[in-house]
Amino acid sequence: MILGIIISVFIPLAFLYIIWTFDIYQLSRVPVLFGALLWGWFTFAVALNVQNALMRAGMLDFWQISLFNAPVLEQLLKATFLIWLASQMRLRSAIDGAVYGFAVGTGFAMAENLLYVSGTPDRALGIALARVLSVSLMHAYTTAIVGTVAGASQYMAQQAHTRRIGLALLVSVMLHGLFNRLVMTVDGLPLISVAIAIGLGGTALIALAMQRALLADIALIGRELGTLAPALPTLEALTPPQLAALAAEAGADRQGQRELVHAYIALHAERSVLRRGLEQNERPQFDAVLAGRLAAIDRRLEHLRDQMGLYACVWLGAVLYGSHHGKWDQVRGRLMARQPAPARALDLRQRAPVRSSRHTTHA
Repeated sequence: MILGIIISVFIPLAFLYIIWTFDIYQLSRVPVLFGALLWGWFTFAVALNVQNALMRAGMLDFWQISLFNAPVLEQLLKATFLIWLASQMRLRSAIDGAVYGFAVGTGFAMAENLLYVSGTPDRALGIALARVLSVSLMHAYTTAIVGTVAGASQYMAQQAHTRRIGLALLVSVMLHGLFNRLVMTVDGLPLISVAIAIGLGGTALIALAMQRALLADIALIGRELGTLAPALPTLEALTPPQLAALAAEAGADRQGQRELVHAYIALHAERSVLRRGLEQNERPQFDAVLAGRLAAIDRRLEHLRDQMGLYACVWLGAVLYGSHHGKWDQVRGRLMARQPAPARALDLRQRAPVRSSRHTTHA
């Protein structure tokens, strides 16, 4: 039974991690992700107690619970967390919503898996293997559908936003009900095969939807950050003192500088998505909230720029067109003032005139 428990927990978490990796700019917050998992567990406990009470009271039987009550009650409870996030403007994009929705469904599925596995210890391994690729994924992707729509419509007018979430919730309830109907009418190997195909297929469709949303976000963030320069400066263009200064700083804290660059790009990506939301927002009551979050990100970006040393500054200045703006001019000025005289010449923008003068001499 121990192996069944391990499979029931870690396989759903592995699928959640795969879905989370689609959020390459880390817009989905880890604390909120854990909150979504916990909400899934809590939702399962509430739904189980309600359904048991209804059956004990003779109001509904097992078939009615499975076909009608469970799809409606469970999907409503799971979606509540996503609706709350949307009401607080905490969903930045469709990808954000999909990740949190998948996490809620994963938490619900893990709790349900453990109940079934612990109730049938003699068949724990088989039940765990069958459920993690079928029922567990069904709970995850149906809730992810609601999260995807909630994130994509986050900045629409309230009526349109509510209508789209309601439609997505209806679709998730119908998919859940159809899945339960299939489970109750088919048996044996055909049941397992179809259930796994539905689980994996639904998850693949969510991943495809996230991939499409990611491509749109990449285009937006790329315009904000800039693109790779067509011809990066070569090391031969640097003088020995400049190379020495660059190598010294790179060797001193290379890993730390990489982390700063990574944090800068991720934070700038978040700023791009948030600014797009502020521009598209059709709910004026949230304008001040969004503007405040944008200002907070700007302060964090300024702090990161001050932390970056010469190595990171030069790298960003060379690779990203977006680095050629007033903020970077200020940072370069402060950095050069702190460097020894030979290192102050390490401003890549000054090398273009040098190459131009050489070309003129040869002519």
